[in-house]
Amino acid sequence: MQEEIVDEVLKVEKNAEEIVNKAREEASLNKNNLEIELDEKIKTAKNEAQKYIQESVKKAKEEADKKYNQALCEAERKNQLFLKENENKLQTVTEDIVKFIITPEYLRERG
Repeated sequence: MQEEIVDEVLKVEKNAEEIVNKAREEASLNKNNLEIELDEKIKTAKNEAQKYIQESVKKAKEEADKKYNQALCEAERKNQLFLKENENKLQTVTEDIVKFIITPEYLRERG
């Protein structure tokens, strides 16, 4: 009878040990699966962040180009307006410069 009890206790202990080992294997497998899943999520997040950054840079560049072109057009418009508004003055100055250049020094008025 004692022998049967000892055998039964040993059997239960062995069964418990098998259950614990199986639980450890499953936990290890679950840990590995979670690590793989976490690595995949990190890679996905990095890719999404990189894509977002690239799109943001592209949009910023496009906006900067647009503002540059608008500023350039505005500068050209103001330049044309200046030339139109001051056409007579510019013509007079140009004529004075040409006269100064082509008139010999001894014929120029002394001031």
